[in-house]
Amino acid sequence: MHTLFALEDIYGLQAEEKDGETKLSFSNASVLRAVKAWAEQSTKLKTGKITKEEYDEWRYNYPKYDTDSEYVKLPSDDLNNAMLEAFEDKLKNQ
Repeated sequence: MHTLFALEDIYGLQAEEKDGETKLSFSNASVLRAVKAWAEQSTKLKTGKITKEEYDEWRYNYPKYDTDSEYVKLPSDDLNNAMLEAFEDKLKNQ
């Protein structure tokens, strides 16, 4: 339950009672897109379009293989620091 409470605080997870059913939903648009991508992969697994191994590969490397997300891969801290050091004199002059 505490994990769900944390998801409420961080990502806007909401618990709702509607028509005698309890449902969980997200209000955060980026989380909604991520959950939609997850649902699509889960459906592919259930319908046999992908294997359990492919599904796990997708999950364990998310969002690397999610071509529909707004995810942008950032450079590593080491590369970022090297670039900052290399251009430090130019940054000072701005």
